[in-house]
Amino acid sequence: MASYPGFIGSTDRVSARTVNAERTINWYSEIATGTPKAKTWLAPTPGCAAHVILGGGPVRALYSEEGRCWAVGGSSFFELFEGGTFAYRGEVGLDAYSATISSNGTDGNQLFITSAGHGYIYSLTANTLTPITDPGFPTPVSMGAFVDGYFLALQTNTDRFQISALENGLLWDALDVALVSQTTGIIRALVPVHREVWLLGTAMTTVWADIGDPDFPFAPIPGAYIEQGIGSRFGWTQLDNALFWLGNNEDGGRVAYRAQGYTPQRISTHAVEQAWDAVSTLTDTIAWSYQERGHAFACWYLPAAETSWCYDVATQAWHERALWNPALMAWEPHLARCHTWVWEKHLVGDRQSPAVYHLDAATHTDGRIVELVP
Repeated sequence: MASYPGFIGSTDRVSARTVNAERTINWYSEIATGTPKAKTWLAPTPGCAAHVILGGGPVRALYSEEGRCWAVGGSSFFELFEGGTFAYRGEVGLDAYSATISSNGTDGNQLFITSAGHGYIYSLTANTLTPITDPGFPTPVSMGAFVDGYFLALQTNTDRFQISALENGLLWDALDVALVSQTTGIIRALVPVHREVWLLGTAMTTVWADIGDPDFPFAPIPGAYIEQGIGSRFGWTQLDNALFWLGNNEDGGRVAYRAQGYTPQRISTHAVEQAWDAVSTLTDTIAWSYQERGHAFACWYLPAAETSWCYDVATQAWHERALWNPALMAWEPHLARCHTWVWEKHLVGDRQSPAVYHLDAATHTDGRIVELVP
């Protein structure tokens, strides 16, 4: 992990305050090149400039492709437009979890939305939202994805996932189901990575791939068995050509990892892990990520913590992002809980309101018109 002598550095507040009590909030370290006066300096994190206020919130998912953008806000599904307007496209289920949106592109012209245990298909050509009523669909579903022509649905609190008909998310055969028997316990997350399917359980992870079998195309990859699960259903994100996640296994949890092939590489520091250990629960953690100015940031929103935590791949250093509440004289987590890149903007969804912001380095407020105090 990066370590910088002197005043400027990453968040590294260890339990022995006489050793290190440093916190870096709403700034991140950047390494200067050439022959600078100082080796490192602190760059400010971007503020949140309002893009649109939706008709429902909080914003539970964002997705974009080919210049179009959609969001799940509260119990509603919206299409967003570049000019800062939106169109209501239909109703979805509502619960405390994030929703998911995936696409089969121009081959099927469909979006697959999962929300509150239910599945929906949005037609990219007709702009209509249709609940999935096929009796073969695995309700309740916790999340969805798309790989090699098929939508994949993970059945909630089970070790099973199912595939749709080829390029058609309205049709589901109850026999097109896989049982993840290589691990014990439930599968918390299903994540497509490089056309492979990562199935992260409570303590173990297996990786499946499309082997072309006409009866069921996906099968476990021999040897791709990882003795590290995930601590939160949505505590993962993809960044820098790799999977990042909040780990959990039979020995413990509250450690952040990056996948190096099929090997989990620990990226959290003892200081980060000590801070996370003081949080009452991490099972509701939500991860998101983005890339800006050569920095790739993996961010974790911990609802029970006072700040959000961000890992900078470029420097391998951690910093915190937060709002200052002047009434309580305390920090609150950053507003963002989901992200998409569209119209040359980083859009993020508000964790507590119908607002969608764009991250803007020239903006020094957080969207609630509260000064970001470093």
